[in-house]
Amino acid sequence: MGLAEIKKTMRIGMMGGFYPVPASVSEDDRIEYVINRSHELGCGVLQLSFVLPEDEGKLKHLGDLAKSYDMDLEVRMPAEIWDLTKDYDNVKKAFDARIKEMRLLNNAKIMRGGYGKLKIDSSRFNKNISIADHMKKVADNLKLAAKIVEDNGVLLAIENHCDFKGPELAKIFDEVGSKSVGCAMDTANGFTVFYDPNEEVEILAPYALTTHVKDMVIQQDPINGRTPFFASGCALGDGHVDIPRALDVFAEKAPHPENMHIIIETGWHDYAPDTTQAEKDAFTAEVFHKSIKFLKKHLYGQE
Repeated sequence: MGLAEIKKTMRIGMMGGFYPVPASVSEDDRIEYVINRSHELGCGVLQLSFVLPEDEGKLKHLGDLAKSYDMDLEVRMPAEIWDLTKDYDNVKKAFDARIKEMRLLNNAKIMRGGYGKLKIDSSRFNKNISIADHMKKVADNLKLAAKIVEDNGVLLAIENHCDFKGPELAKIFDEVGSKSVGCAMDTANGFTVFYDPNEEVEILAPYALTTHVKDMVIQQDPINGRTPFFASGCALGDGHVDIPRALDVFAEKAPHPENMHIIIETGWHDYAPDTTQAEKDAFTAEVFHKSIKFLKKHLYGQE
């Protein structure tokens, strides 16, 4: 199958927690609303970046709804993952509980998360912990997590989450050495560690089990004395990430490129100080809608 044919199988999705939900929708109905809205927009994947309901009946209902739309779901990995080496039994219980939820949610196959948490302390910029020590912590915990997900037939995808550069994360995945553990490849997060995202796509695509397809534009900082450039979120195609090339690289190099999840993430927009929440929500929705249209064009040839 050629690259064009592979791309036509890829499934466009949204990071659900970022899509604006009307105030009239209750918190209990928020996930169902976003599943329905994703389907209306022509998406075949939804990342459930929400706190999941505890009620198993509700989870099964959401899974059945996704199944009726032929929609894949992704969930968060357990937040406790980085304590597996210290508290294995309790953290494994969290994994087991999440995997049970995945079964109810239309047999979701991918759990995903990151290490960096958008914090300097958990990044390569922590001067008190060496990069090598950070990487060892991540690798040691992922080796234990790998056995859990392998035994349960699911995949664990770790995002390049404002923590490591692409080559560093690739080295971690090589050390873990599991086909069930790979990358949730974010196409723009390289900017946050001062690394060319277009180069990072090439490096991490061979490990990419899923994605965050995000674009950012480099803007001139107007305040004299600060770093002259900064990255700001934008719709796909409006920034400095070569998204069409990234899609080709995923089709060429990803371990499972057919039906790969191409999940749109927005964020880090440069709003004016007086921007209202309603204006922010309208802008976010517009970015999602424009980005979906962009992907339909570059994956499926739809104008």
